[in-house]
Amino acid sequence: MTFPEGDTGSDSQPRSMSLRCELDDYLDRNFPRTGLPGVAVIVVNASGTQYQKLLGDITSEHDTMLIGSLTKSFCAISVLQLAQEGALDLDTPVSQYVPSYGTDWDVTVRSLLNQTSGFGYYESLSEAHSGPMKGRFSYSNANYDLLGHIVDAVSGEPYTQYVEEHVLIPLGMDDSGATLEDREAVHGHRNYFGWSVADGFARGDSDDAWGSASSGYMCTSPADFAKYLQMYLNQGSATPTGGAQILQPASVRAMFLNRVLDPTSDSFYGMGWSSFYTDSGELILSHDGDVENGVARMMILPQRGIALAVLGDAADAFGGNDAFYAMAGGVVACVMGAEPDDVSPMLRIQHHLGMDFFYFILIAIAVIPIVCFGKWKQDVKTQPHTQLVWRLITLQVLFPLTVYFLPIWQNYTWRDTLTFMPDFSIVCIGCIVVSVACGIAKAVVLVRSSGSSKAVVKR
Repeated sequence: MTFPEGDTGSDSQPRSMSLRCELDDYLDRNFPRTGLPGVAVIVVNASGTQYQKLLGDITSEHDTMLIGSLTKSFCAISVLQLAQEGALDLDTPVSQYVPSYGTDWDVTVRSLLNQTSGFGYYESLSEAHSGPMKGRFSYSNANYDLLGHIVDAVSGEPYTQYVEEHVLIPLGMDDSGATLEDREAVHGHRNYFGWSVADGFARGDSDDAWGSASSGYMCTSPADFAKYLQMYLNQGSATPTGGAQILQPASVRAMFLNRVLDPTSDSFYGMGWSSFYTDSGELILSHDGDVENGVARMMILPQRGIALAVLGDAADAFGGNDAFYAMAGGVVACVMGAEPDDVSPMLRIQHHLGMDFFYFILIAIAVIPIVCFGKWKQDVKTQPHTQLVWRLITLQVLFPLTVYFLPIWQNYTWRDTLTFMPDFSIVCIGCIVVSVACGIAKAVVLVRSSGSSKAVVKR
């Protein structure tokens, strides 16, 4: 695979032995600092896998993990395959293929691929509508959720079946899939109070969900993903060594270079792939992904003829994901011959200690009124009821309302908070329930006391 921006020379091949030693040393030192149960690292060139390391509970190259938004590249391939066949046109309005979603007439298939439809970041497909960012890059899972439905409509078969038959099977990716059954079988963990727990969570597909099989829930193994990356490196080869050429070279180039500028950074977004340039002008192709129980990063260095991926089998919104991406950045640095930065051992721990202290404060505010319920009964007899009403409103009305709005003030929805941050959700919902229940009990005591006082006055 070559691009005008650079060429491939003999000095760009992986420094096989020294790279292996550098990566082994770096990962042995830094993997424990991420807190992840398991990680897989793969480095490939056009000839095959140059490096593979399995860590923690990922003990086989056939163990499957969720790869989050790396899934979008699989969806883009599916769409481009149909375009190659003439079954769809990238510049045709989306409404021509899936009219029931009511998209604007000027939102095309290409708009969805390039993320320029104007859909909002946190919008599910059922909520998605073109906003003020239409025509400019604005990342949204809903774009690729809708592309999955376009594949359904144009191909006449479910997206998960299409991608299996036209992408996974031709590439020999026998471990991979995007069905609910595939998601239920992965190595996956969600984080509870700093501990990764294999709780069996599996996201189902729905237009009301934040993400779907076509935008974030492909499952794959280290062995399979090596084949997937190798496919890109073998584009244009007369005798590919990395499986079938499932896309024409021109379509692969379009995935990377038919792109739009991300106004928030110095990167670009193509079709399921981001791209940027290093300070020295080297083109880098990449994509990150994280879902409720998995994190991932993939990268292609076209001028060096190298591709790599770092896959993790857990997700942790409170510091753990940051630690994972820091380690993935170190892997990239090793591959590029730079000095990698170690992961801070306190990056994840400090975040969780801060969150645990925050949880303690919330729980204390919710529980102390119950512990002091006997005192409330005494106060009802001795203190002005107006003052008690204000105490009741503050602790049992305003406090639970504040807790309810905590994720919303951070631009999250409760729909996603419940699945991505289960520990936070447990604490918040528990505090709301306890506070409201205590408030009802206090109000009953206050009302009865007021009724008794009135009865005494009447006598």
